[in-house]
Amino acid sequence: MALQNDPPRIDIWGSCVSRDTLEFMPDVEVGAYVARQSAIVSLSPAIDLPVPIDSLESEFQRRMLTGDTVSNAKERVGQPGSSVVLVDLVDERRGVWQFRDNTFLTNSVEAYRTGVDEWADGLGARLIPFGTDEHFDLWKRGFASVAEHITSSGVPIVLLNVAWAEVFEGQMPPRRIMSRVSSVSRRGQRGLRGAVRAFRRERTLRSGIDGFRSAPRSPGDEYVRIAREANEKFERYVSVARDYATVTISRVSDDVRMNKSHRWGIGPYHYSDNDYRSLSRDVRKVLRHK
Repeated sequence: MALQNDPPRIDIWGSCVSRDTLEFMPDVEVGAYVARQSAIVSLSPAIDLPVPIDSLESEFQRRMLTGDTVSNAKERVGQPGSSVVLVDLVDERRGVWQFRDNTFLTNSVEAYRTGVDEWADGLGARLIPFGTDEHFDLWKRGFASVAEHITSSGVPIVLLNVAWAEVFEGQMPPRRIMSRVSSVSRRGQRGLRGAVRAFRRERTLRSGIDGFRSAPRSPGDEYVRIAREANEKFERYVSVARDYATVTISRVSDDVRMNKSHRWGIGPYHYSDNDYRSLSRDVRKVLRHK
């Protein structure tokens, strides 16, 4: 059902999960979109860092990485005219770099593509992995700073708490199926491991899967393990974030499915169209009762 009167404006501080949900809401205006930016950078952004941003091909990528170096979430989302700010935490998953001057840069896909693993190390930086106590403690401070800035302007935060999917569309959750991983050939197992490594490098799983001809017929243990590890790590982050949210929209892993044909490739946070439709319906309910 379409929304009435002027289209509401929804700002995003989050990932493709939030942005793709709004693809199923053509009658809303997508306002500011801040992606690939950890809450931690708000504590001390790497403003003077010589990041080779021009090496990135996409204007969107350059804009997001530039925004990360100056920590522009506060100034962009939740401004006058915004109906809500849609927030998800997926972009925290890769951790942050801490430099010698105690500034931070998100270990985003864009930073990775500039060769951050090499040039950051040369500058004496160290990676603080997502899920560690150090990362979580820094993140709590950074998230509180940005979230309080948003809510102080009177704009509500809607938190999308969507678990990473363990299986593809058409498959049952692994808790309710018998594992047949042992039937996968050694060649298939090597291919699956390559696919997972490709995903970890932020390529799509599809690019890794192309390396072998016959994929396992049942969900691989690695798909499930990656999703479950991530979901466990996210739990305490979500517990904090929901305290700042007016509404939290949640899905557990059994609720969602990976989309083999997703435009961004295969991944545990690239969901089926039905999942996005369901999320968009819940966002509409928030807008109607705002």
